[in-house]
Amino acid sequence: MNDQLSRQTQRRFAVSEAVSKIRQIEYDLGVTPDSLAQIKNELIKLAEKKELFPTDDFPPPPTGDQRPNYLYLISRMKIIVLHST
Repeated sequence: MNDQLSRQTQRRFAVSEAVSKIRQIEYDLGVTPDSLAQIKNELIKLAEKKELFPTDDFPPPPTGDQRPNYLYLISRMKIIVLHST
């Protein structure tokens, strides 16, 4: 339980940090192809922190589910992470 709470705290911090960077990119550059590419890179960096998004917290779809992806809403900040099967 302690590890899970620590992971949740670390995940909350990482998501908050990513959202801050994304907001700054949008503030500095507006919504442009370049800013969207930078935002995409920030989201990829967040998703690469696999230790923060284990299958215990984000289980894959049940066997036989025909949907190729699940969407997860992370925190109140509404960052969406795709969990592919």
